Amino acid sequence: LKAWLKARYFCSCSMGAACVVVGSNGVCQWDAEDDEITLKRRVDAKAQLWDATNKVKSSLDTTSGKTQGCHSCSKEEDETASSCSEESSDSSDSLENYTCVSAFVRGKGVGGVLDCRTSYQLWQHNHVPRHAFTPSDFYIRRGLESELSFAVIPGLFSAEEISAVHFAGRQQTTMQCKDRSAELEYEHVAYRFERELRASARELYRRLLGVMVWADSTLWNSLHNYEKVWPEVEYIRYDGAPTKKDYAIDPHVDNHSLVTLVCMLSDPGDFRGGKLGFVPADGSLEDEKSDRFEELTAGSAVIFRGEKLLHWVTPVTAGTRYVLQTELSSI
Repeated sequence: LKAWLKARYFCSCSMGAACVVVGSNGVCQWDAEDDEITLKRRVDAKAQLWDATNKVKSSLDTTSGKTQGCHSCSKEEDETASSCSEESSDSSDSLENYTCVSAFVRGKGVGGVLDCRTSYQLWQHNHVPRHAFTPSDFYIRRGLESELSFAVIPGLFSAEEISAVHFAGRQQTTMQCKDRSAELEYEHVAYRFERELRASARELYRRLLGVMVWADSTLWNSLHNYEKVWPEVEYIRYDGAPTKKDYAIDPHVDNHSLVTLVCMLSDPGDFRGGKLGFVPADGSLEDEKSDRFEELTAGSAVIFRGEKLLHWVTPVTAGTRYVLQTELSSI
């Protein structure tokens, strides 16, 4: 009971998946999506990654039958611009931008006004999703209210794609997240890597966002009134060790996350514990016996209403547990 009373408090605490990345120009610009220096930095970063990524990208090309990266677009892709170049001001794809307003709204204060984040335009004309991916295999865990429901996607990523995620998440350009609430107890190390993932496995990145849009349209429609969101992608490692703690991360919600996805990157035999837990289908915080748990296989994912559905991870007592987590932040 004490743990659940504590969980009530953590409902207002955010995992907070926004790491500060200081812009090289040192100037705060109001939604300057095509900022010249920002774009130059992105070009340089992609150039450094390109040689090492070719092997992984070739593997994905063979698997998907589509061209990876942004050097030549597939005609099947839903792009509203004539060019797929991320550096083009006419591109309909994600663009980095600086914003002072969201930094203050998200509690970053003065230290966050140079927070460089990546926006994602959700819709084409007539409110058609730019990228939508309907999985061939899925099931829904229904709750008493829609916000208590979540989707489970077996086999969202192949073994080759899991390798691509590991590759992107281990680049030296990633930044360790140090923005968790001081009152939130957790036993993991997380790195922000949406830029690295987009640079090395862009089709995978788009499918990741597309399946989140699909899950939202199927269950909640929380994205409907938003023109764009800010994807916050994390590569998270849990190092197993004996513990008397109840959680690897305490019960919490992901503040400002309209939709959250967690994808398992480790085989079940690589670690012990580490179950992803959710409150019962009726939302009760007192009935621990009705808590819902998901033990995911490698490549499988869970998608849920991050800012609404209380969730946690049980202790990892041995081995190493890797996950990819993506939040579609509203601000």
